[in-house]
Amino acid sequence: MKESHVKIKYLKVDKNTDWLSYQRKLPKELLGKAKHLGINGTLSRPLGLTLGASTAKITAAIEDCNDWRERVIRFIRATGTGSVTKADAYEKAKAWLEARGVQQGSLLDVDPMDPEFDGVLSDALGIHTDQHHPDWDKAYPEAERMPEALLSAVHQLLVTPVGHDKYHLFSDAIERYKQYRTDHIRLNSQTEVQLRRNERAYLKDLKRLSDFMEFAGNQEFTSDNCNVSLRGYREVLLKKYPETPSTGVLPRSSGHFKEAR
Repeated sequence: MKESHVKIKYLKVDKNTDWLSYQRKLPKELLGKAKHLGINGTLSRPLGLTLGASTAKITAAIEDCNDWRERVIRFIRATGTGSVTKADAYEKAKAWLEARGVQQGSLLDVDPMDPEFDGVLSDALGIHTDQHHPDWDKAYPEAERMPEALLSAVHQLLVTPVGHDKYHLFSDAIERYKQYRTDHIRLNSQTEVQLRRNERAYLKDLKRLSDFMEFAGNQEFTSDNCNVSLRGYREVLLKKYPETPSTGVLPRSSGHFKEAR
């Protein structure tokens, strides 16, 4: 029985344990990109089976792992470290964790001061765990930083229970705000003159929101991120318009922006 198991392709048998695992290399042409993404060139995954399992069960588990490997390969081919849009940040974060072999929700109820917390982050993000450190470029001269949207999405999934997947970015809140404002203008403008005046005010708000997004970036939509970014943006405006403090006041949209979730 054990001898036949050894002959199953991509099956890894460890003489120190009865538990079996899957092991298979990535295609050679993807090894360089995988390394930059922090993904090991040899994919390994426990099968959840022991040496006593039937050949049929082991073969089926290997096939599931081959399907997983194909998803990892598609993820590597489709992912560039340069940018990630809001639309695909969440899905790519799920694929990232799967490729790294880290479960969603792994940091739920884990104390940040517990060594386990840093261990999970390291497993999930690899060299990108400390990518905001000023010496990161010197330590990894050939690597590129993970896009902020993807980094934020990975962090969020680590504290999100499976089955409670909900992830929003600043741009999601802005889209919701746009819908609110256009509906409000349409329903509350009594005359053509009032309609035009409200539309002009709305366009000014949109310009300011666009400027805010350039300053803050498309971050995860949380109260902390909103408060820190809005305070920082206000300071920028006050420095930019020191003679006219009123210009430094955030647009009327900022209140709705924080409430949009």
